[in-house]
Amino acid sequence: MKIPQRPWVLALVVFAVNLLLKALFLGAQDIALDEPFTLFWAQRPVGDILELAKNENNPPLHFLIEHIWIRFFGIGPFSVRFPSLIFSSLCAATVFHVGQRHFGWVAGVGASLLFTFSTEQIYYSHEARTYALLSLLVALSIGSFLQIMDEPRRIRPYLLLGIWNILLIYSHFLGIWVLLLQAVCVLAVQERRVLIPRFLVLYLAILLAYAPNVYALLMRLRSVAATPTWVPKPHWTQLYGHVNIFWNGKWATIACIVVVIIGLVLTFRNGGKGQFAGDRRQLRKALILGAMFAGIYLGIYIQSLVFTPAFIPRYLSWVSVPFFMAVAALFTLLFADVRWRMAGFGLIVAAMLPGFKLNPGNDRAVKPMVEFVRQSMQPGTILIIAPDYFDKTYLYHADLPLFQDYLHWQEKFAAKGIFPVNGFSSLPTQALAAAQRVVLIDADIQSVYPQNGILDGLKADFQVEQNQNFEKAMRAYVLER
Repeated sequence: MKIPQRPWVLALVVFAVNLLLKALFLGAQDIALDEPFTLFWAQRPVGDILELAKNENNPPLHFLIEHIWIRFFGIGPFSVRFPSLIFSSLCAATVFHVGQRHFGWVAGVGASLLFTFSTEQIYYSHEARTYALLSLLVALSIGSFLQIMDEPRRIRPYLLLGIWNILLIYSHFLGIWVLLLQAVCVLAVQERRVLIPRFLVLYLAILLAYAPNVYALLMRLRSVAATPTWVPKPHWTQLYGHVNIFWNGKWATIACIVVVIIGLVLTFRNGGKGQFAGDRRQLRKALILGAMFAGIYLGIYIQSLVFTPAFIPRYLSWVSVPFFMAVAALFTLLFADVRWRMAGFGLIVAAMLPGFKLNPGNDRAVKPMVEFVRQSMQPGTILIIAPDYFDKTYLYHADLPLFQDYLHWQEKFAAKGIFPVNGFSSLPTQALAAAQRVVLIDADIQSVYPQNGILDGLKADFQVEQNQNFEKAMRAYVLER
């Protein structure tokens, strides 16, 4: 089969298919988890966003993008998630482009299919957070880096790589792993005498561009080291467990292993000569992709053991980009016959389909809880929200105009008898003394503050009259004197 004369048409098809599939249920899930926090700060002035970045887990780029977007298109669920939809769809097209350019159109189509049918990627295209943007920038960075490997003396790929990597580390602190692994690859290739001076200049420029956020990074590292995190240290089984998440379960992993074994057998029977056994550049780029995936993946795992845990799906979702690219490169090297490559990708995609979901849940049905609270509120009732950071989630669904009134929302909360708390000591004693009825929202506070004592403290003066369970260990209690 010959390569299509206009591969950009296939890239456009990949983008359109992703846009359609991921737009179907874009606003279906309730705004929840970290989304309300992102939106609350994104609607504030740019100065507030930059100040937040000094103590926030993520650098400010995504907040600034949402800030601009909200100004033009509003703060509704479909609107605020639309940038993630675009970023994820562009990422799929970029994955195709990189694969097609360096390993042929079958590799491009195959890698983009693995990305497209990943439920994890559907999920993060439906979340108003930075992870879809992060995946796109990783794909762009890898594409420019591989182009440098082909044309080490050409200036343009260095300029593009600098842009992508600056935006990358302004999107998430873990993006630094991409820069580290690219530096390692530069040191390992034969052209390092040409590459090293250029990369020294490039990395100096990146450091200068990142200088405004270096202080925030150092402060964040200091606070993370000093403060316990809710993220647990990873078990070694998660090394293959997260790969299974990349492509919807163990069956795709098994299918990939079967395809690789078949490829090795055919290569052995062919005297050890694969399709590109004599093309050193293509083999090297395949090894670079494999090294980048393995280095980043294992690096975050080791970091999670010795420094601060980060080996969870949302922090690893973008690592599937070099993984899918590496799989596509491997199939290209293993199979001389294009039909075998297509069959290999087809087998894996078929194995992904049972776990493929167009509308993956976020385990947070907030609207039913808000409605329960609304029906339970009577004169003389106060509302306790625990933990305190759930206040923005509640407010987004219960009173969107107040959510948008970021200058006065706290004082209006108190006027309405609403109190976010983290433990017994932070309960509003004066308000409780005058209250006849209390509604408690327990948004799984036990997972972050297991010794909070809130419910037991309320039971000293109130009696539980009603309680209702919601998704993901969320509960609401109605207590009366």
